This record gives sequence, C-alpha cells and structure tokens, in this order.
Amino acid sequence: MRVMRSILEGTYDDAYKSLIDADEGFHREDQEAADRRNFDTLHKHYNLCLDVDRIDSLGPTPIYQDIASIEQILFPVKDQKAVFSASTTPLVSQTMTKLNQLLISSMAVFYVSADDKNPELNSIFFRQADLGLPSKEYYEVSKTTEAYKTGLLDILTKVVGEYSNGSQDATLREAESKKYNFQRWSNEKVAAAVDRFIDFETKLAGISLKADELQDPIQMYNPVKLAEFQKQNPLIDWTTMLEAFVPNGIKVPDTVINTTPSYFEQLNQLLSSGKVTEQTLQEYLIITFVLNKVDYLDTTSREAFRKMKSATSSGTTAERPRWETCTEYVSNVFSDSIGRYYTLKKFGSEKERQKAEVFITNIHKAWLDRIPDLEWLDEQTKAKAIEKVNLIAHKVGYSIVSPDIRQPLAIEKYYQDANIDDTSLYNTKSILSLWANNQMWAKANQEVDRNEWFMSPQTVNAYYTPNGNEIVIPAGIMQPPFYDASYPEYLKYGGIGMVIGHEITHAFDSSGRKYDGHGLLDDWWTNETSAKFDDKSQCFVDQYSKFKVPVPGNTTLNVNGKLTLGENLADNGGIAASLAAYRKLGKEEQTLPGLEHLSPEALFYINFGRIWCGKNREENSQQRIYKDPHSPLSARVNGVAQNSADFAKIFNCPAGSPMNPQTKCKMW
Repeated sequence: MRVMRSILEGTYDDAYKSLIDADEGFHREDQEAADRRNFDTLHKHYNLCLDVDRIDSLGPTPIYQDIASIEQILFPVKDQKAVFSASTTPLVSQTMTKLNQLLISSMAVFYVSADDKNPELNSIFFRQADLGLPSKEYYEVSKTTEAYKTGLLDILTKVVGEYSNGSQDATLREAESKKYNFQRWSNEKVAAAVDRFIDFETKLAGISLKADELQDPIQMYNPVKLAEFQKQNPLIDWTTMLEAFVPNGIKVPDTVINTTPSYFEQLNQLLSSGKVTEQTLQEYLIITFVLNKVDYLDTTSREAFRKMKSATSSGTTAERPRWETCTEYVSNVFSDSIGRYYTLKKFGSEKERQKAEVFITNIHKAWLDRIPDLEWLDEQTKAKAIEKVNLIAHKVGYSIVSPDIRQPLAIEKYYQDANIDDTSLYNTKSILSLWANNQMWAKANQEVDRNEWFMSPQTVNAYYTPNGNEIVIPAGIMQPPFYDASYPEYLKYGGIGMVIGHEITHAFDSSGRKYDGHGLLDDWWTNETSAKFDDKSQCFVDQYSKFKVPVPGNTTLNVNGKLTLGENLADNGGIAASLAAYRKLGKEEQTLPGLEHLSPEALFYINFGRIWCGKNREENSQQRIYKDPHSPLSARVNGVAQNSADFAKIFNCPAGSPMNPQTKCKMW
C-alpha cells in the first residue's frame, strides 16, 4: 500500500527511481507519451479522492438527483398501501437495471463467467441477493438488527433526511433538493422506511442459502432456458434487464445458469404473497442504493456508515487514513495501470518472472511426483489425476496479454473509456461503475479470454481457477514474508512455496476435484475412490470444527469445518508438496543467525506460521466464521501442523500431545 502511495504522490520520473531490478521487457522510452498519460490519469483520480474539502463542501447532495430519479421516474409510488403486482413489474425491473448498471445488486446478483459445462464460453449466471449485513445469520440476532436499525436511521437522516451541519449546509441541501424536485425524508418517513427495509431484508435472508450450502459446483450448476426462467419468475422482467446489460451486437443467450433455484422460487412466492407493498420495494431499492454510494459522499455521511458497520460487523473505531482509502480506490479501478509501476518497484521484470516460473515448476513437479504413492486412489482415477496436474497452467507476476502491462499503449487502450468528472468523486465513481459493468457484459456469450487475470499484480493473494485449470501468483504475494530473492530456500518454500502448493491442491479439493484437466465440470472419479475422498474429507471437517475463535459478547464460535473444507485441504496439501519440493533440492543451507538451534526444516515450518501471523477484531472473526471459506489464521497453522508427522518429528512433539494427536487427517 505504501509503495503505491509513493507512486501516486510522486512524479512520473520518481516512479522509475529505485526499481528493484532493470525494467527489461517493459516498454518505456518508445511509448513514453502514453506512459505519461496513464500516470497522469492515476494522479487525477487519486487527487480527486483526496480532496475531502471539495467533497465535504457538497455534503450528500450529489446523491439527490439519483434518488429523485428513482422516486419520480423509475419507480414512482402513487398509493403507499398498494401491494406488489404485475403492474409493478416494469417499475421494479427498470430500477434494478439502473442499480445493476452501477454495480449495485438488489434482490438478485447477475454475473458473466465461464460455463462449467462449456468452459470456452462465457455464460450468464443468476445468484441469490447480497444482503446489507454480512450473512443471513446476522438477521437472527436481535441485538445485531437493533444496531443495524440505529445505524440506518443515522445514515438516512444525514444523507436523505432533514439533517444539516449548519446554516450554509442547510442552504445547500435546500437548494439542491429544489433543483431536482427531491423531497427530503422527514424523521417519521426515515423511521418507517427503515422498519420496512429491515423486515424485507430479513425475509430475503430467510430464503437465502448459507455460505456452506454454496460450495458444490454440481448443485449450483442449473442451466435453464431464459424464457422458462421468466415464466417461472414473472414478477421481475429478467429478460428485459439482460437485454439492457448486454451491449449492442451481442445476443442474449437462450440459456442462463441459476445457481440458487430455491432462492428464486421463494422470492417469487414472497413477491406474489400480497404482503409486499410497492412502497417497501421502492424504499428497499433506494436504501440499497444509498448504502452502496455513501462512501463517495461527505465525511459526515461516511462516518455514519462506518459507525453502523462497526456496530454490526467490523468493530472499527475510526475511519481509515484518507490516503489508504484513495490508494485502494485507484488500485481497484486502475489495477493494471498502477500495477505496472508497483511491479517494477517491488517485483522486477521479465528476468524475475522467469525465475519465479522455475520456482513454481519445482512445486508443480513435486505435487505430481506424490500422486503415484497415494494408495487410496484407484489406477483409473490416478491416471486422470496425473493428466490433470500435467495440464495445470501457470501465470506469475503480472498480466502480459489482457492487457500487457509492459506496454503503456496496451494499458491506455484497455482503460480508454474509464473517464473522470474532475468536479465530482461521486459522479466519477458512477462513470467507472458503468465502464466496469460494460466490460463484464461485453463478455456474455463470447469466447473466454484465457489470458485475462482476475487479480491485480499488486494483490497479496493467489488463486486457482477450475474452468481454466490454472494457478495465478501475482507479484504482490512474491514479497516478504512469503518470498524474497535473498531468503534461504527453506524460508521461500515455507512461504510462497506453500502458497503455490496450496493453489495446485485446489485442483483436487472438495469442489475443484469435480472439474477435469480441461476445466469441464465432469465426474471423472470412480465411485469407490470418490467415497474414499468423502471419508477422508470428514476427518478434516471434524478436526477443524473443533477450533474456536473469540467473538463479541465474551463468547466463542466454532470454525465451520464444512465451509472451510476446500481451503483446509489446500493448506494441508500445499505444505506437503512444498516440503517435498524443498527436500528434492538437496541443498545444505546455513540456519539463521541466533537461531542455529533450529534446523532448516524447522525454519521452513516457522516461516509457514509467520506468513499467517495476524490478529482480527472479534467482530471481524465472527463475520469470517459465517462467510469466509478460509479457517481463522491460528487454525490454518495449527491444523496443518497437527496433521503433519514431519512437523511432530522435527519439533519432537510427544505422541498424543495437542500438536501431535493420534488421529491425523491426510488427503494429498
């Protein structure tokens, strides 16, 4: 983050000073004009975000025009007691369309991705709604919903209500509301709207699936003819919405993928129940809009939102430094553009990328070499597994095609329609959301771009994609403590080596195993071996479900071993493959000064523990238990160590001790 800040607050020439290595393969002098334009664009967006005085001078008024448009044009409500009916369908549908074009989901999520049964083609997917609170479990706790209510009352009062910061602010709000014929909400209106909103969202939560019910790709792959889906769910005009999303010249596919059929069936029942009023739906859409746009309004509005989040799910005590917020904003929108400069400062160029590829290949080969020794795999499944591992592709460092960040002209072309309103962060965010939305929908019903990355170069993370059967290791995670060129090999393999092994193992975790080597959702396992996989998986589910984390209220929650199964399998398989790869090096290395009593393999495990060293607020821990497929940090480390006979031997853990239990779970 600080490296990107230095780039955004420095000059163009500064961006090319103190590079970690030569910029071999990166075009600069021959494309300098484009490079400078790209750099200037980053600075303009960063400075626009930093200008809090200008943002605050406008108060929440930039949102008035959009709210007025919903109330008066998109979804006017003439009778507050009128229940939702077929006559309301065009109104709610066009409002949902407007929100989705701004990347704001409401009542349903739509996205474009590779088709599991035809991984060379992008299909349209439907999914259950995102909720205002982190997960459905939160709506079952009255203390949480009360805090949610208090927070929403504060936010709406300050954003669309009769609140003001003083006479000048009051005058501005009055003038802007008259300009757009927007009637600011009275305190009574705010209170009633919040009650209806929470009641409706609670109903949506009630028909939503929990996170651990959204893990099986076979259960979530439900292709349906769009015409049939529309017939089954007639109260929202899904067809017209998709036609609005897809650019001219691209045909809306005849078939869509419904990932949560039970949700949409019950949503249709809810909307047709005669218990949902038009006013409730209008307010639901408006409040959802406000919650998604408030971060781009004034400090007072943002602070009200932060306090609500703090009280319900995050536990934060203060707003982040503005430079952090703005750096993240620029990095999220112009990820590859700023990623170019980050890569050269922190990772290197083509030479370093090629070195990293060699390192990845070592882990890959070690993973492959372990398969013949897995006695629980029958020969047919083993042969298919070997085929799949051999087909796993690598991407490392940074994107070199879509776009090629080595070429400023390619970056400029990629972001050519990502424009800026120099006078308004709020308007600029809307422009960029429309651009990003168009980027996604332009892929609908088109061939999958295998060269596309789903993470930026500066992201401290990595991923495996089952449809592409590839692992992607960005430059951002090739940093200490995961990796440093000067590290001894045992630290590298205990750090980034484990991560690489982890991502490869995802090809054979509880969901990844259901795809073949070509990215096709296909049951290629024999029944006998599949049953053994399930039996071994249960060991991990039982083990990790015993770990606990402290949460608010002076209590604890158990890890959800079912939700975290895929990541736990990847952690355990990753460390085993990385240790095997390290041992194959056969190098004699010196231990670290002051730690001579620890062997290289002991330091391998210590760096594994170090990469997951961290601390979460109790509120954040609770949220992760319900939503995050990763186990809490301590469980990620201790769970792997408990299952490792090598760890127990290296550290002389007594048999039956907490870190060397009799029962050890092993898969890969």
